[in-house]
Amino acid sequence: MSNFSVNATYYLRNAYAPNNRTLITETNRKKETNSKLSQADSNALKKAIRALQDYDYSKSESEVSSAEKTRFDKELRAFIDTYNYAMESSSKSTNRDIKNAGKSLKELAKKYEDELKDIGITKKTNGYLNLSSSATSNLKLSAFGDMFGSSSNFLKEVRNYAGKIARHVDTYI
Repeated sequence: MSNFSVNATYYLRNAYAPNNRTLITETNRKKETNSKLSQADSNALKKAIRALQDYDYSKSESEVSSAEKTRFDKELRAFIDTYNYAMESSSKSTNRDIKNAGKSLKELAKKYEDELKDIGITKKTNGYLNLSSSATSNLKLSAFGDMFGSSSNFLKEVRNYAGKIARHVDTYI
């Protein structure tokens, strides 16, 4: 899929672990029902959010190792892919509540478009997010704290919509 940045990486598989790791490839996603995809995507999105919130964004640049920067870059790319997958599966849902939660994710990307752009994340016209290839290498890790730290309103809202998708899948299946 052209809307996604991570191709079957350790971090994306971890977000879908333990039962849905195969759903990170387009081939396997085509074989599943949309309700299964919505459930897996919303749960993976919540895991990806937790992974980003675990970082210590207050560290100075000299305290952040290159391994930490690399890990953060991959965790951020996994978050963006789970976000995009959740939008994709929710947009294909026949359940009105799931579809609305997906639309809300799209509106959320628009609401935070300027803040995301400042850290190298752009919103495509379809609402999907895209991380520039040099975003994490050109910016300090601390620059991402407002958007992805534990007190981030953006992540709180994303988690809220992911939760709505998950709750309604249970009644939809």
